[in-house]
Amino acid sequence: LEYSKELEEYLKKNNIKSFEYSQCSNLKCIGSGGYAIVYEATFQGQKYAIKSLKNNLSFADNKIYKQFRHELKLLYNVEGNPNIVKFHGISR
Repeated sequence: LEYSKELEEYLKKNNIKSFEYSQCSNLKCIGSGGYAIVYEATFQGQKYAIKSLKNNLSFADNKIYKQFRHELKLLYNVEGNPNIVKFHGISR
């Protein structure tokens, strides 16, 4: 799944961190939805939830891109809610 130039600009504008997916270990599928699979993984000694977009998706589909961007914005702006996993960044 390739990032679009527009998404790259959005990530930069909103100071969203980028991480190397290859540095994650112990991936275990914990759920899936319409356009993503969620894994539990270890990164730098800490456990994280990683949402992986399904390979058949394309950011050329404006609806998918808008939903993804909206979710990023919501997750990035949520702080301190014990019922929501803290958003740390994005990986390729």
